[in-house]
Amino acid sequence: MKQPNRCTKEWVVTKLGNISKIVESNAMYAIDCEMVLCEDGADAVVQVCVVDHNFEVRIDEFVKTNKAITDYRTHVTGISAKDLDGATCTLADIQKSLKKLLKHGAILIGHGLNYYLEALKFDHARVIDTSLIFESQSLDAPATRNSSEAILPQSSSCNDVREKCAQHKYLDGARNTMKLVLAKIERGFGDVIDLSCRDVLKVEMAKLLLHTVPVEVSMEELKKIFPKDFEVDIKLTSRTKGRKYFAYAVFKDPQAAHQAFERIEGNKGEDSSGRPQKLILLQLSTGVTASFFVCNMFSYNIIDQSVQPNKRSLQMEESITEAKKQKVDMGEEAINKSESITEAKEQKVDMGKEAIGKLESTTEAKKQVDIGKEAINKSKRRKRSRKKQKEVDMCKEAVNKSESTTEAKKQVDMGKEAVNKSKSRKKQEVVMCKEAINKLKTRTGSNQRNYHQEEIERLKRQLCQKDDEIHSLQKIVSVLIGNQGFPPHVGQ
Repeated sequence: MKQPNRCTKEWVVTKLGNISKIVESNAMYAIDCEMVLCEDGADAVVQVCVVDHNFEVRIDEFVKTNKAITDYRTHVTGISAKDLDGATCTLADIQKSLKKLLKHGAILIGHGLNYYLEALKFDHARVIDTSLIFESQSLDAPATRNSSEAILPQSSSCNDVREKCAQHKYLDGARNTMKLVLAKIERGFGDVIDLSCRDVLKVEMAKLLLHTVPVEVSMEELKKIFPKDFEVDIKLTSRTKGRKYFAYAVFKDPQAAHQAFERIEGNKGEDSSGRPQKLILLQLSTGVTASFFVCNMFSYNIIDQSVQPNKRSLQMEESITEAKKQKVDMGEEAINKSESITEAKEQKVDMGKEAIGKLESTTEAKKQVDIGKEAINKSKRRKRSRKKQKEVDMCKEAVNKSESTTEAKKQVDMGKEAVNKSKSRKKQEVVMCKEAINKLKTRTGSNQRNYHQEEIERLKRQLCQKDDEIHSLQKIVSVLIGNQGFPPHVGQ
């Protein structure tokens, strides 16, 4: 079933609830919907009918739509604009009623059920689609009614249904769908209910299905694709798909339908069910070329076999036996393949475990290598740190030595300056003494000579004193120069 977009708020998804209640539940409800075509090309539900397994009506409502309707399909639905004038029930009301009806795991039945659920925006897990459980079926509700009429005479539990169904014809779709499922349950799912042996199938086999026909193609234009020597009647179905519709080309008998199909011009192929169909390209009166498909729903072999029901039954039994045998063979082959696949998976698991073990050992070795590398890097960093610290200490020591040498040099310079100053002063004093002596020589008299003699002695004593001071300073400078390791000539 097509999965809904559950992000859309309009969709309703049922919750099954308790599993034990679901397993015990045998409630079944059959649904049938009538659709109309809206102006946006989409289908809208305008009537919903639901019956239970006793054919009692549980839902029977006209549904109000907010879209403008372009085609009521009255010839199929039996619904007109007048029927919907007083409709008050909305799609949300139908969804709510269905959810309440199916909340304990009941089974929902329908013919082409996916089509109904998509239009109703409703998703339910437990479903039966009668179009999928029978060997041969058409695609609309009338075919379902005819099929159920062919089967029901053989079903003892449904003999009184016809009278009930006659009360409301618009409920026939839902009730006949329920009949088909009840008949299938009574006959068993292992046995094929052969519809091709019934008279009703002969009527169905006299039809060709025209599907995905553009709405621009009229029924009169559809007739042009068939050879003129065939009498054909075009009947619309209730099924549409956007701006495409479905119809039947009805012939007088199955042989005529088969021959007409073979003579139609088109590209031959198969539909999704393997039935032969042709792609038709039809040029309309407007000049536009439309494309659609014509499907032969029954092969000519089935038509021939429908004349001989007994032979058909034998062939069906043989084909069923052969099919079962093939299924058994396929099952054994599948088991063998499964065992070989399991063995291969076990081998892969063992190889995976071994690879994981190797990977773990490799990972552990890699961790050890990383630890060793980290230890080496730490040792290198410590060595570099010690070397740098040693260089820093040497730099500090050199700076200290430089500072002490600079200080000593300053003291030496100061001593030199003091010596030079002392020598300069001595020279000045010598000059002054010589000047004084010369002045004294020019003076006469004994007193003056005595005075001058005393003055000369005094000056000599001062000169000797100065010489002693200079000598002491020279000694200090020599000592300083020797202590600092300067060459001997520095202090001279």
